[in-house]
Amino acid sequence: MNSAATTNGTYPRATSTSINYAHLVQWQSSTAAFIFTALAALITVCITRNLIQKAKSKHSKMIYIYLLFWCIFRVTAFSLRAFILTHDNGENYKTYQWTSIIASLGFMPLAEVLAFCALKSLALMYGFSNQKLHRLDLAIKLCFLVFGGLLTAFVVDYTMNKPFGSDPKGYAGLVVCREIGFNGLMLITLTALVVSFGNMRQSVISRTQIPPHLVTAFTRMNGMVCVQAVLMVVKLVYTTYRNWNPSQGRSEVLWYAIGMAPEFVFMLWYVRHDTLLSVFDEVEAALDETDKIASDGLKLEEANALSEGSDEFLINRGEQSLKRPDSQSSK
Repeated sequence: MNSAATTNGTYPRATSTSINYAHLVQWQSSTAAFIFTALAALITVCITRNLIQKAKSKHSKMIYIYLLFWCIFRVTAFSLRAFILTHDNGENYKTYQWTSIIASLGFMPLAEVLAFCALKSLALMYGFSNQKLHRLDLAIKLCFLVFGGLLTAFVVDYTMNKPFGSDPKGYAGLVVCREIGFNGLMLITLTALVVSFGNMRQSVISRTQIPPHLVTAFTRMNGMVCVQAVLMVVKLVYTTYRNWNPSQGRSEVLWYAIGMAPEFVFMLWYVRHDTLLSVFDEVEAALDETDKIASDGLKLEEANALSEGSDEFLINRGEQSLKRPDSQSSK
């Protein structure tokens, strides 16, 4: 999360020798930057195709839109990183600053995706009403707005306004913003892990709203979300270590292996729609069909009841008309 290594904590100034900021924070491999740019661009194409051609439910489309934000962040960050390492040699401080900011914030859409997948699975299992689902959805968005906003405030202020290489622990207010924001996102990720694991177990051992022929796919899908959550926890724990030990764990190889690789593995489940999100589409379609059949059956019962009532009324009228001449003749 820290955008600069701890050096002498001074503002950049004009000197006879240019400062290579990328080198100071151990940005070294332009090849790796180009490879990850290409991977992020390829994933972007797949996500866009799935959004336009494959997604059927509102939930699937919303998830792909969130994932596109991740794609934009990562393509931009790695492109700028590659540019810095091949063109200006890390000497343009403004370019370095914006690259650091974008790279630091790019993971946030993935945490949000985890939360919404866990919530939607829970809602499908237990048949939440639209009103209840909307309230929970709004609560999650509000949490992300608060935690994400605080984390963004820290990253932008620290990177743009504080001396290059300074220790964030010297700015108490900024550290408070960082810890509330970052730990809030960590808590949401852990909650998504627990809920998804619970969904996976409950879909097998108890009666839920999931159609029987889709239980296996639904269980497998929740298992995938659990693995994604574990990947994010690994990344976030590594980032936490770097936050509190800004001069350690800054090897570029380590950053790619633990800081970035989990995100790209996370995204592999969304490259093909049939791997994960199609389960949501199928379950929603099956539940909608069940509701439609139940609704049609109820309407048919009501129509039959009305028809039987009408026939009974006509029979009664007929009996009354037959009795009327007898009563008149008796008079």
